[in-house]
Amino acid sequence: MGRVCQTADRVDGLLREVLVKDRQRRLALVELEVPEVDSVDDAALTTLDALPDDISTETPTAFPQSKPILTSTTVLNHLPETAAAVQFASADLIEAQSEAQPLSEHTLQPDKFFDEDYSDTLEALVLQLIQTQGAMTAAALARSVAQLHGWQRTGGRIQARVTTFHGLLDQQDENGTIFFWPKQGVVPRATFTELGGRSLREVSRTEIAWMEDQHTARISASVDPVLELSRLLGIARLSQDARSYLDQCRCWRAEDSATPR
Repeated sequence: MGRVCQTADRVDGLLREVLVKDRQRRLALVELEVPEVDSVDDAALTTLDALPDDISTETPTAFPQSKPILTSTTVLNHLPETAAAVQFASADLIEAQSEAQPLSEHTLQPDKFFDEDYSDTLEALVLQLIQTQGAMTAAALARSVAQLHGWQRTGGRIQARVTTFHGLLDQQDENGTIFFWPKQGVVPRATFTELGGRSLREVSRTEIAWMEDQHTARISASVDPVLELSRLLGIARLSQDARSYLDQCRCWRAEDSATPR
């Protein structure tokens, strides 16, 4: 985040430097749908100050018709030095955002899975899975790691290997089931997207609570609120075990919502 902020500051500084140079040599602005002016005046500089950090192409608030209306597009089109500065700054942003690239299938090597020198790769994979998929049980985490290596079954040795990385994660006990989270990443609500091959008991109560938060009125008005919630979660057939789990999650949500934060 610090690097992104520094890059944004760099863009802002370069824009201002170019405008000062532009004022000094009174470079005429061309190809504008407004009358030519001798220089970029203070009002135009104020307009640039109002531009968002991400160099938006939206037109800023208009000034009196006698003044040129500057947009970021105008700056980039008519001030080559600024365009170059933004190009270099954008490259820095892309580099900063790509420092943690996802592991590719070429990086994963099933034949080295149990080798000690493969631990760094497995560690990165575990952290990536938890970061992108959210809270996971030990079984779901081991299964995902195995499947990404091309294995459809998760044996004891695979589970034991993945267990060695549990210390890198935060743990939360939910009704007797341990869910793993990113370090310092446990939250009271997590967005539910889909079951994605998980059993219902592998879905954190924080996701189920989030779903009920989104559809409180609809669920409350239903003759069978638990059944309605299960449909929203994509459950085709509500078993007794699934109903029991949803009841537990709903009770936790009610208690959690009543707890002052």
